[in-house]
Formats: sequence, C-alpha cells, structure tokens
Amino acid sequence: MAYLGDVDIAREKLMGKTMYTKTQYYRVDTEFDGDGFQDVVVDKDMEVKVTAVGVGTRAYPVKIIVEDREGNEFYQNVAISKTNCGMRDDEFIMDNAKYLFGNSFELVDDIMAVNSYNYRAYIGRIVHTKFPTTMLNEATKKVQNIPRMIGYQIEAITPHKNDTKFTAKLKNTILGSYFYKDVTLDQKSISGTSKDFEKEPDDYFSYLFAPGPGRKIETTEGSRGMIRVGHVGVGFSEGEVQLAAGEPDEEQHGENGLYTWIFKRSNNKLLYVEFNSSGVVEKTYTKDAPKAKTTTAKRKTTKKRRSSSWKNGKGTPL
Repeated sequence: MAYLGDVDIAREKLMGKTMYTKTQYYRVDTEFDGDGFQDVVVDKDMEVKVTAVGVGTRAYPVKIIVEDREGNEFYQNVAISKTNCGMRDDEFIMDNAKYLFGNSFELVDDIMAVNSYNYRAYIGRIVHTKFPTTMLNEATKKVQNIPRMIGYQIEAITPHKNDTKFTAKLKNTILGSYFYKDVTLDQKSISGTSKDFEKEPDDYFSYLFAPGPGRKIETTEGSRGMIRVGHVGVGFSEGEVQLAAGEPDEEQHGENGLYTWIFKRSNNKLLYVEFNSSGVVEKTYTKDAPKAKTTTAKRKTTKKRRSSSWKNGKGTPL
C-alpha cells in the first residue's frame, strides 16, 4: 500500500524537470535479481532529467525515474511528505536518510539564483590554475593547497541555493582525482567595489583559471597514491611535491646544492622537505611552528596609562 496522492502531485510537478543528484546511491530495475532491482553508484551533483514517476513502497511512496546526460536511467523511491509515508522522523537516519526527496534530488528551479549564466558551457573544458589556491580534496575530505599551472577538467558546476556562487567539480588531469572549488562566474557577484574583489580574487573563476592543460608533471604509480591524499615521500620530484602539498611557504638553501622547502600545515606544524642537488626528495620531517610573541607587557603598560590619566583629570582614557 502506498499513498497515491503524493505520486499524483509528483507526476504533475516533476515530469520532464531537470534536477541534481544529492546522493550517490540509487537503483535500476532488473529481472535477474530476486528483489527486482540492483543498487548502482552514480556521481553526486550530477544533472539528470525526470523521465517517469510511479508508485514506490509504503514507506517511500514516490518512485522517481531519471536519466543522465548519457542516457543512463536509474531511480529512487522517496518520501516527499513524512506525514504520508508512515515513517517517524527518527527513522530517516543513517542509510534511510537518502530516501527523503531533498536528500536524493534537488530541483534546478530551487537552486538557480541567477538564470543568466550559461554554466553548462563550462562542462568538459580543460583549464589550469593561474595562481596558488586551495580546494577540497574528495579523497581526504580536507582542504588542500594547490600550486599554479595544474590542469583540471571541469566535470560539473552546481549553482548554490542561497548565493551567486557555484561549486565546480574538477578532475585533476595528472592524477584523475577530484577536487571542489566554490567560485563565481561573474566578478560583479563578489562585490560592487574593487577593494572587496582584491580580498577574494580567487572566488572569481576567470581570475583563478585559464584555458589549457597547464604544465606536465611526471609521476610514478607508487607516488600517485601518496599524492592523492596529500603526502610527500622520499624520491619525489619538485613537481610531485607541489601536487601533494602546493607551493612552499619558504625555501632555504644549503651547501653543495642542497635545499629545503617549508610548508605551513593547518595543525600548527611545519613540514620540511629536503632536496638533493638533483631536485629529488631525500628527507621529510615536521616541527612545531614557532609560537607568536605575547603582548602581555604592552597591555599592562596601557592599563597603567589609563589609570594615571583618570587620576590626573586629563579627560577620557586612551
């Protein structure tokens, strides 16, 4: 038994609509499996079109069938109204959370704050970073430093719901790994003043990226696994180190052509990478970053001056 009222409403409102996937886990109908379906994994934030709406199950009454840009069909049984699905709120947790409509799909109409951008034209382009920046690494779920001249293919651009920015999904052309960067396609969307633009220039897509593949960096099969999770290893070249850790914050030169790159880490650590004269990593280690100097004495002096100022009747304290 399934509540048909939600099915009728969904059929009226969603047929032919463009949406984005909000999870990776969906199903396809099959005659070969005992349950009549097979679980499939798709890309998150992928553009899809609703091709059919049918009856799902009692708990998830609406079956929404969608098609991606390559013609692949899959579906999700969802609950649009919790009232009509017979499920309690506390039952939509863990794996069941994806069966809420808003956790499986998002309508383009709901997230397009600005309709004037032809953002689809960016999909598939090869670009490279013009300046060092930061991006979210899909593998580590952490923000990673990215050097200049690194090539990416634009896999998807998803508009935000509450602002004029977009999330760009980028595939590294050297490693094949995925990164995410929030950008705007219009400089005016950052701010109306040039000063504000100078504060956040790499929010502007055309400032940060340029067309073309960037520089080529040779990597080994062994190093690629470490680079994908942001680790630097012995035997790395300069290019491999930059792919893993970004541009160095400081460079020190020693005798006989030896030199060291120093990187600031988010955990108040410094990463030291020592190179030999051939530009190959010989040693890596970390140290605690030096502590900032205290200004306690200065504050005490200021306090005394204020007290004295009041005593001598010189007016308002500094």
